[in-house]
Amino acid sequence: MAKVKNKRISLQSLQPSATVGSNELVGKTSLINTVKGSKKTGKAPTKQPKNGSQKSINHFYDSKSDKTRASDKSLLDKENRTQDTEKEAYELMCSGKVSENYWKEFAEQRREALVEVMEENKKLHEENFQLKKEKEKLLAENEELKEENERLTLYVSKADELTKFLESITEDSS
Repeated sequence: MAKVKNKRISLQSLQPSATVGSNELVGKTSLINTVKGSKKTGKAPTKQPKNGSQKSINHFYDSKSDKTRASDKSLLDKENRTQDTEKEAYELMCSGKVSENYWKEFAEQRREALVEVMEENKKLHEENFQLKKEKEKLLAENEELKEENERLTLYVSKADELTKFLESITEDSS
């Protein structure tokens, strides 16, 4: 047997670590200094694609259909909204100044969302109840049809026996 070489790659740090009491937040690719607001580049730089692969990627994107481009735009819109939300959250956490109405507005939004979800939940329960009734009705109808099928199968087997008997009698008499 040949020896198998261990081609396992050792684990590496995915993001830099912040030390305790250093006033730094750990981000995806950088450390954010909370005191000065400046950024330090982390140990995880982003890789740039080679020129040849970039050309093939550009060619791939150029050949996309309109439908795919539309979905790309919607993804970009979602990404922009997410970034805006992250910026707003970061500003609220760091500024320390929150408007007096913020929590009232936030609570009202949550209340409206809860009411909407409760209404949807109620509709789903009603629909579920109707579907259960329909299921019971269909199961009962299915049972009736099975019983009728068994009776008809019995009648067919008796009819086959009678036809065979009549054929045997007519053959004997001729």
